[in-house]
Amino acid sequence: MRRRAVVPLLAGALLLGTACAAPEERPEEEAAQAAPEAAPSASPAEPAPSERPMNGDEGRLRAAAEDGDLDALQEELDAGVDVDAPDDQGETALFHAVVQDHVEVAEALVEAGADPDALNEEHDSPFLMTGVTGSTRMLDALLAADPDITEVNRVGGTALIPACERGHTEYVRAILERTDVDVDHMNSHGWTALIEAVIFGDGSSDYQEIVRLLVDAGVDTDIPDGVWGTTSLQHARDRGYTEIAAILTEAGAS
Repeated sequence: MRRRAVVPLLAGALLLGTACAAPEERPEEEAAQAAPEAAPSASPAEPAPSERPMNGDEGRLRAAAEDGDLDALQEELDAGVDVDAPDDQGETALFHAVVQDHVEVAEALVEAGADPDALNEEHDSPFLMTGVTGSTRMLDALLAADPDITEVNRVGGTALIPACERGHTEYVRAILERTDVDVDHMNSHGWTALIEAVIFGDGSSDYQEIVRLLVDAGVDTDIPDGVWGTTSLQHARDRGYTEIAAILTEAGAS
């Protein structure tokens, strides 16, 4: 087993005195200068496998989930192992399956009653992590378990926000089509999915498509961020993202 690694997105960005990990290496120096107490990213770091020992029946279940060993997993499930037993970081077998994108394993766990909303010590759940990995197949597997779409991660973001930040176009399309996720939800940094798609994206075709998807879903294009009080259109213009600016202008953004 291998421990999850956390890569900082913005050096020196803190929220209430606690450092917040983030998934990308795209520094937003303006954010650190304008509001050094605010962490720059709404999404958790993408985990890597861990080196933690997995002892006991529940440990073998989690190990099988992380390894993608469906036969070993089914043996433990058939033996009546607690499907939601957490490890020392509060992570269940389903969490491990999601992180490693073992969809068939996740489906078996969901069928056995695994909780898609079980939060670990960092306030991440299996369902929230689908927005980080961007796996649409995993999204479908967990939607079968009726997850709480309103659940938020440790920085107050729904699954939609990290997906928009990371450019997971097909995931964004899927979650917008298949759920009633709040497209205007603002995380604890004062950033919406649209704002994150602009300020953490690179203006490329993936991010252009995400902006289109959000606009088509009825996003409020005029919500300003909570750091600078700047709208998504202003951010796009400042960064020279002419295509995104055009999409937002056409949608009536100011």
